[in-house]
Amino acid sequence: MNDPKKIVSEIKKTLEGVPRQTIMEVCGTHTQTIAKYGIREALEDTLTLVSGPGCPVCVTPQKDLDNIIELALNGVKIATYGDMLKLTGSRMRLDEARAKGADVKVIYSVDEIIGTDYVFLAAGFETTAPMTAYALENGVSVYSVHKLVPPVLEAVTSSDEINVGGFINPGHVS
Repeated sequence: MNDPKKIVSEIKKTLEGVPRQTIMEVCGTHTQTIAKYGIREALEDTLTLVSGPGCPVCVTPQKDLDNIIELALNGVKIATYGDMLKLTGSRMRLDEARAKGADVKVIYSVDEIIGTDYVFLAAGFETTAPMTAYALENGVSVYSVHKLVPPVLEAVTSSDEINVGGFINPGHVS
């Protein structure tokens, strides 16, 4: 079932008789998809969709970005996933450090840096942590900015500001 209208129709049918709910999407990619396909508007008479805390990449502290950029500018080889390059530190982004001559390598698997002298800038939810552990077990130095989902969800559900009835979690975390 790839027809968005059919999907929305099925959601509405499923929710018939159910009190209105507020659902929070956790990941920015979900927020973009909801906006792109008009899902929020299509379900506005059935659900309230709110944007949540964001993915671990999006919420990487600027201090950590500044630290890794400083390392890169001082000759430390950095390897990371591509989505980390566009995050802005207080002075620049990691891709800008690379443009200034820093050795910043985009990887798709930590296997690419086993046996090298790269420092792995590791980001992600709990599900990416095993690959980071694998890198550590194989002698790769790691700068970790991993995030845990449950504490964030607990903070949201214990808040008096919003009454969230459910979450759309990233599939690999759910």
